[in-house]
Amino acid sequence: MNPQVIQRWKEANDIGPCYEGMIGLVRFEDLLKTIGYTDDCSGERAIISFLEDNSGALETLENWVANQNNPDWEYEIVADTPYQEDCYNEQ
Repeated sequence: MNPQVIQRWKEANDIGPCYEGMIGLVRFEDLLKTIGYTDDCSGERAIISFLEDNSGALETLENWVANQNNPDWEYEIVADTPYQEDCYNEQ
């Protein structure tokens, strides 16, 4: 998709550049609703439906987490992972 399409949609809907916190999530869900993902009667949010349908988005999010320089996240992941020597070699 041409990124300008989304940019024009954002401008037409007065959606600014902020992606922080709840406002960012609401704005992203507005985009998802525009492309056909909706909150359903069981209470499932549009973003959940989108992520269920788009494994590539989940992979991208996982890669984003993996590429963050966040020692707390790394500590928690290591602590929740059974020890396997080949996973913890110094890089």
